Amino acid sequence: MWGFLESFLFIFLKELNAPTYMLGLTMTVAGLASMPFNWWSDAITRKIGHVNVLIMAFFGYAVRYVGYSLIKVPWLCFPFELLEVVTVHLMWNSAATYTAQLAPPGLLATMTGLSGMLHYNAGHGLGSFVGGYLMASYGMEFTYRVIGVASGVAGILYAVVYYCCLHGHIKRREKAEGAAVEETLPTGTSTATLTTIVQSEDGARLESTKL
Repeated sequence: MWGFLESFLFIFLKELNAPTYMLGLTMTVAGLASMPFNWWSDAITRKIGHVNVLIMAFFGYAVRYVGYSLIKVPWLCFPFELLEVVTVHLMWNSAATYTAQLAPPGLLATMTGLSGMLHYNAGHGLGSFVGGYLMASYGMEFTYRVIGVASGVAGILYAVVYYCCLHGHIKRREKAEGAAVEETLPTGTSTATLTTIVQSEDGARLESTKL
């Protein structure tokens, strides 16, 4: 989704006779709007949940793509550009921190690099190729609508797979890990503060967690 939009949005806007300065303005507006959300992304992710942010990003792309396909005046793209707050910035912050949670010990840097490669390299290239083929064969409006619908369907499938298949397994694993840690504590320390090692790219940092 992101790769196609990055490659062909400006072409789409030029087809609508957008002035050249407006192309750069779209990125400026989206970037400025995203700054406070980047600052508070950790709090937002903790409140909503990593997976829910990713699901919101899928639906955000669906709204963006379908919305772009309907506009006839280039200036109407700005409301959809503001959704980049969710589809790019909050999404990637959530994906990066979620990767850190799921990465096996010693593989944090590898998993972070892998997720970045899949999104920024493989995903970008595949989205540009498929989107370019569809545009050449069926036109811009059709392509934007098809990718918008595909984004919504992907969001629904991801939500169903996670909440129906993976959520319970993850909760059971977290409960088992918590129980294993509690068994290692001396008797009478159920309300004590545990110190857990959380890997980071800079090494290891300490994080306190209440039982």
